[in-house]
Amino acid sequence: GYEMPEVDNAEKNARGKTESHPNHVHFATCFVSPKNGGLRTVYPCDPDRLLHGLDLAAKGHNVFLTAEPFNDMDQEGIAMLKSYLSHWSDVTIMIFYRRYYDW
Repeated sequence: GYEMPEVDNAEKNARGKTESHPNHVHFATCFVSPKNGGLRTVYPCDPDRLLHGLDLAAKGHNVFLTAEPFNDMDQEGIAMLKSYLSHWSDVTIMIFYRRYYDW
């Protein structure tokens, strides 16, 4: 099975950190350059999600990640994601293309 690098929103709210979009966009933007049109301003990187993902890796658990901002990574972001994913012994990347006119 797979797990998600989720962080307990009740715990985050107790610490005064609220999320308007509790999904992986706050994980993915950690790998997007701050120079990319303010994406990280709208959806700030959540380091707690990164740490939770690393906890899953340390336990030998699989993780499933999905978010459109992965599309906005530059070469540096790809290198950072590669380094992050090196904590898992087997990585599978799936790419899905959704045609614009199918929305």
